[in-house]
Amino acid sequence: MINEPYELRKLTELNPQLDLENQFEILMLPENFGQDNQEKIYDAQDGIQLSKLCKNAGIKCANSFDLKLNSPTIERRSDDIWFGEIFIIKDAILPLFVSVISGVLTTLILHKKSKKDKRTPTGEVHIQITIKKHDDYSRFEYDGDAELLAKILEGMIDNKSKDEL
Repeated sequence: MINEPYELRKLTELNPQLDLENQFEILMLPENFGQDNQEKIYDAQDGIQLSKLCKNAGIKCANSFDLKLNSPTIERRSDDIWFGEIFIIKDAILPLFVSVISGVLTTLILHKKSKKDKRTPTGEVHIQITIKKHDDYSRFEYDGDAELLAKILEGMIDNKSKDEL
């Protein structure tokens, strides 16, 4: 467990009128938001699309635009998926979030399995997830295979369910 992450403190400094706890369940921040130089932050296109999918699923999700961060979007030309920094403020939303992100990951997994030449590289997933539970935070960083990430996220839901029993 970690104390309140630097990124959340920085958000409230940049925009003091934000009430993160009551307005949002998930924050999708630029992938390099933790840097000191705010002029060089940028959103990953994949993270923006994930935030739209979360909103469509009924999750109170904020991205850079909602948080009034002035960050340009970077669109990469590769098979990799870059989600950026994700803060889950209300851990009760975790099963729905995992369902949404699993849909995105399934596309990557099916693409990998459809390749005829196994030597052809397939994309990796890059993600940082911080989950708030009570007054503690847990951080998870992942760079790797989509199929393994999907299993890890499902395991997080299973562990959450066991904790509630």
